[in-house]
Amino acid sequence: MRISTASIIAVLGVPVAIAQAGPVLFGFEGVGRGRNINISVAGEESRVFAGSVMHSVEGALLSTYCIEPDQNAQLGVANFERVTLAGGLLIRSEAAAKSNLLAELADIAGESIWTTSADRTLAAAFQVATWEIVSDFDSSLGAASFDFSAGDFRGWGNDKVFKTAGMLLSKLQFDRADASGYNAYLNDTAQDFMSLEVPAPGVFALAAVGIPTVLGRRRRR
Repeated sequence: MRISTASIIAVLGVPVAIAQAGPVLFGFEGVGRGRNINISVAGEESRVFAGSVMHSVEGALLSTYCIEPDQNAQLGVANFERVTLAGGLLIRSEAAAKSNLLAELADIAGESIWTTSADRTLAAAFQVATWEIVSDFDSSLGAASFDFSAGDFRGWGNDKVFKTAGMLLSKLQFDRADASGYNAYLNDTAQDFMSLEVPAPGVFALAAVGIPTVLGRRRRR
């Protein structure tokens, strides 16, 4: 289900400004919902947390997902650039197609993934599927691009997470016209993230969460 900005504002019951492109203070507030898994990115293996990550942006608490597995995680507060989701993938091939697929993937996963009550396995699966799209999607291959045991991105260590991620990817129809409704947050030396344009219901109440030993240990290629 595609989530409209208007419906989110109506549920919140308060006016919320639409996020504009430009520099913002992006503060790490802890991990959200997810699971620990093993991944390999371009041959480098790590044990990582896969799932939502909580960030503060201009006074709002956002549930975000990483769109750059080959970069180090950022802790604390740093300056990030807020751009469109397509703009956030410009360092990748087929940026527009990948951003549309990520938006469609989020539609399939459902709005609960943006809340602090998200199912942990679903949140982890959405993150894994996001990394697979960002790293390995090839429009000439379509759905055949997706294989967690091959390509630049590989993953293992929790069968339920990867089975669910595969199910999400299998539901893609490759028909999302654009990635409106989502933003990307970019930093030259830290992982980039995606989020809804405005906070979804539930993300303001930050649950008690632990800090992962490793969120990511990658370098931009």
